[in-house]
Amino acid sequence: MDTQDKGNSPVRQGRWRLEREEYALIALAISVDLVDLLVHVRGHSSPTSVETVILALLTGIAGFLGGFAGKINALRDSVKDVPDRVKEIAEIVTKESKLMEYDPGGQFVQYGKAKSLLDAPERSEEIFLMQQSSTLILGPDSKSAAEKDFYATLKNKIKERGTTFYPVVSLEGIARHLESGKGKFTGKLDAWKELRQDKEGIFIPGDRKAKHYIKRIHDSREGVKPDKQARVLLIGRPENTADALMVLDVGGKQSYFHLRGPDMRRFLNDCVWFYNNDCDPLTVQELKEKVPNLEIRDEDIEKDLDA
Repeated sequence: MDTQDKGNSPVRQGRWRLEREEYALIALAISVDLVDLLVHVRGHSSPTSVETVILALLTGIAGFLGGFAGKINALRDSVKDVPDRVKEIAEIVTKESKLMEYDPGGQFVQYGKAKSLLDAPERSEEIFLMQQSSTLILGPDSKSAAEKDFYATLKNKIKERGTTFYPVVSLEGIARHLESGKGKFTGKLDAWKELRQDKEGIFIPGDRKAKHYIKRIHDSREGVKPDKQARVLLIGRPENTADALMVLDVGGKQSYFHLRGPDMRRFLNDCVWFYNNDCDPLTVQELKEKVPNLEIRDEDIEKDLDA
């Protein structure tokens, strides 16, 4: 036998098959590294056309080389698994926030949707709530069963382990809401029983003695337009995403938009920054001074004895 015959040698053929298997793995690994790099450097934006072509070429080369590979089970299984990883990362790269639902149903319709988002099986890591007035201070409108259900669900969710709550209110919005006479807030005394106060301000007790302080917008600060603030519920989820429920008025008709995705997580981060850096804890004294028709007294909100 001519041991120099490279074309017919089974030894050479077996080695060449193994090399092709290795080349397939290398090409696929480069594909994965390329997409991982895009995710790290460019966030969640979609790849450019040039990047897409490069990824397609590398994957194509890997597929061509892999087609000639021998039946070496361990390596073959590895090659089979890597394209799934490429697909998984590509889906992350191209994932964008999108509109999940729009409902122009009218007054109070948003509370049913808000409750369903809070009831979702996904974990609620962070909750940011900013309303025109405040269910937390006034209690739910007695005319709305949907707001009552939302309020009950929110109270339970706040007490869950690992949930951080960021509530923001507008004193001007609360006063305007009361002056309009459109709502009936017969449960405000019950709502105040859910709150506590210490030297810093009013808070809602959470899990393991956590204090979720209710903060107020600086209505009188230059550039702040109290009547144009967002009405939004944001819920942070695992996997770097979030649900956002936004409420808008067109004339006398209310509509809500439900959006979800990584952009909403970034929006949540901005809102949390706003809560932490541009708002102050609400006090009973401020409610007495700025919203006199609320008729709240110091003793209406229990003082935290551990403060």
